Amino acid sequence: MSNSEPEADSEPKFSIRCRGIYSTALTKFLLDNNFKVTQSSDLVRERLSLNVFPEDPDLSIQNTWNRQGILCWGKQEAIDEFINILKENFLDVIIRKSISGKDTILKGKVIGVNKFNQSTMVDFGNFKGIIENKIFPIGKFLMTKVQHPNIGRRKAILSTNITIPGITAILIQNSPNKISKKIFDQNIRHDLMELAYSLKPRYWGILWRTNAADIIQENENILIEEIDRLTETSNLILKKFRELESPGVVYEGTPTFNAEFPSITKSQLDNIRSEIENISTIPYHHYYKIFGENFSFLINFAEELIHKIPQNKDKIIQETQNYFKQFFPNENDLVKIYHVKIDGRIFFLSPGHVISFDKNNGIIKLRRELGGRGKSYYNGIGAIKEAGDYAILDCHFGDWFIKTEYFSKNHQSKGNYWNINTPIELYINPFRLQYVDLEIDLVKRVDGEIQILDEEKLDRVFEENYLSKKLKDIAFEKLYELKKTVENN
Repeated sequence: MSNSEPEADSEPKFSIRCRGIYSTALTKFLLDNNFKVTQSSDLVRERLSLNVFPEDPDLSIQNTWNRQGILCWGKQEAIDEFINILKENFLDVIIRKSISGKDTILKGKVIGVNKFNQSTMVDFGNFKGIIENKIFPIGKFLMTKVQHPNIGRRKAILSTNITIPGITAILIQNSPNKISKKIFDQNIRHDLMELAYSLKPRYWGILWRTNAADIIQENENILIEEIDRLTETSNLILKKFRELESPGVVYEGTPTFNAEFPSITKSQLDNIRSEIENISTIPYHHYYKIFGENFSFLINFAEELIHKIPQNKDKIIQETQNYFKQFFPNENDLVKIYHVKIDGRIFFLSPGHVISFDKNNGIIKLRRELGGRGKSYYNGIGAIKEAGDYAILDCHFGDWFIKTEYFSKNHQSKGNYWNINTPIELYINPFRLQYVDLEIDLVKRVDGEIQILDEEKLDRVFEENYLSKKLKDIAFEKLYELKKTVENN
């Protein structure tokens, strides 16, 4: 819950629609922070005893593609308010805003093609995007729509299928008229299609949304006014595209941001979910949900069992955790390392084989084979990279750092490197360690010199509003604690 309780009689400022594995916890959190939740799923409404609110939301929330957080889009004021309470309440949450909002329409110039995967690179001046499964001539100007916004430094995914969304209808460029598949009444479908034919603007088709079925029976003038407004917008879009001499924005879309939920934020969401009286929540609920549908089903079953026989709660939790541990890696298994940058990029570090793994205490040790790469040096420790080099990685789940010691082929130490990061998580399919790199590091060279690296980088990402001051402060606190420990040893 937010540190500042809303007044009991205050009206909610914004409405939010929430979907995905975090929806139950986030819905409760948002209600506690004076948001109105609309278009909830039947399951969430039942769990939280909510009324039905069908109106369109000010902000929409759904899972990111990898379930490691949420993608949000909507009114800028609602986004700003939501980001503020996320940073206030969740310690290690990472916020990444998009330069290009969802459904933004742009004029771009083709600057490259990849014939292998049939994609086109398009330049917009201040960022670039990719059109998948289509090849266009280099130098050609295109009208494109942002399908998946660029988050951090990830490139935007674009489409040349231009749409202009409205409340009751969507205009689709160079398309026939269409009707939502959720409208079943044949008489209403006939009336909507007749109206679409009479209103269809040049170069565009009309897609009636589901709510158009009720409105045409009450007052079709509402639909006519909507199409008039969308047609006016479409004319402005075509006009601006023709007038722009260089790449740029043709039509502003919906502001968008991504929030990554590392280990601690997932645990905090578990705690919020556990406050709901008529459901049970086991420890690591949201972490386990990322493992896949089969494991998600097991979590649902275990929590339902706890709800029915609460006296066996501890035993059910222990058995569930033991079940998950059997899928963790064993000695000699290969484990990948997903080094997630604050701006959203993922670096896939060289993987390592398990030397030892204490599954009960969450302590794992990997051996990573490195090899030489010509005349180059290991970052920070200054040692030369040579053929036969390897590294030993040590980490304890829950710690804010990973230790890596580098060795020559003759087993001589080349130095130690501690990466400061959000607490490490272990996933399966494939086996992988995952965390968000917090930019700052500590090294100990073979001559015994100890040095802190890249303090200014953490300050910079804080100034760029990727993270809260609390997270920045705790990262520096963990760094200085670690430095003192290394010096004393």
